[in-house]
Amino acid sequence: MAALPKQHLHTLTVITSAFGPMDTSAMVAWLQEPHATSLTLGCSSVSDPSALADAIQACVTLRTLSLLGAMDVQEALVASPKTLPHITSLTVVESRFGDGATLGLVKKLDRTKIVFFDFEHIKGMGDNDFGNRPETSVLDTLALCPALRTLRLVRIHITPTTTTGTWSHLSTVAVQNTTFKTPGDAVKLLQWLSTSRCLKDVDLGYTQLGTAGFVELARALPAWMARGLQSLRLQETKMGDDDAAILVVALASGTNRRPLTVNVRSNPFSEASTKLFLDMLGASHNVTLHVGTGRFTASIQNYVQLHHLVLVQPGVLTSPPRSSSPWYAI
Repeated sequence: MAALPKQHLHTLTVITSAFGPMDTSAMVAWLQEPHATSLTLGCSSVSDPSALADAIQACVTLRTLSLLGAMDVQEALVASPKTLPHITSLTVVESRFGDGATLGLVKKLDRTKIVFFDFEHIKGMGDNDFGNRPETSVLDTLALCPALRTLRLVRIHITPTTTTGTWSHLSTVAVQNTTFKTPGDAVKLLQWLSTSRCLKDVDLGYTQLGTAGFVELARALPAWMARGLQSLRLQETKMGDDDAAILVVALASGTNRRPLTVNVRSNPFSEASTKLFLDMLGASHNVTLHVGTGRFTASIQNYVQLHHLVLVQPGVLTSPPRSSSPWYAI
């Protein structure tokens, strides 16, 4: 790394699986140059975390910071009295339990400037699907970030929120494989998403919303679709028949002004609910539905033909063109 021509290097990505501390002296030198704008560091530890933390804090041109592990650097940044007002995009991947470093890092940012936040917990030895996740109250802090455009939370446990969030610029959100302390916390998050005027991509895959969460999602969907929603992922969300029914009603509102893709794969709803989804799809325009190949029984195949649905690929169907739709021929 020391041999790299760093004078005009704007973006630096260093990821290693090597055992032992990484020598980051050349990285510190690069951060002292006036061209550094984006740093991605993935390692177990570094040789001098305090020196690197100081360099990150002093580099006013640095806008994007991604720490994939490097827990000693995260902790050094939090322990320092200095802030990170120049960072507008933060990615944190942590492999230890607890959210002290991540929450501390977010509090170092200028909340009026942060536009991108990504927090992921890496599943370790002894973890199970719902236990041993880091509890985090980071949403209470992010609620005060009005410029946020992208939010990603993966494999964490969200504690009860006490703040009201307003994210009018949020366009991309992923809350994946995440649990909530109470059903009301899922509802509150969905209500925060509804403050956005430009949601395009919502990924709630592997996250259990619960009955109250699906009801809130159904209430919000027509407005999201009217504002330009393009993708909704709900695979493995434990969606049952009641949840599917209310979701179908929302999707059937037909308010989407852009092509919309909905993924409901790997959920436990019945064949009757699958038919409801296909009814909705037949009456819709520019909607693509991922249902999975396992649901294509002879009865479902007949439903596909009945509604003139288009098979894009195995397990993926799209609504018929208006010219061939039985719904629009009436």
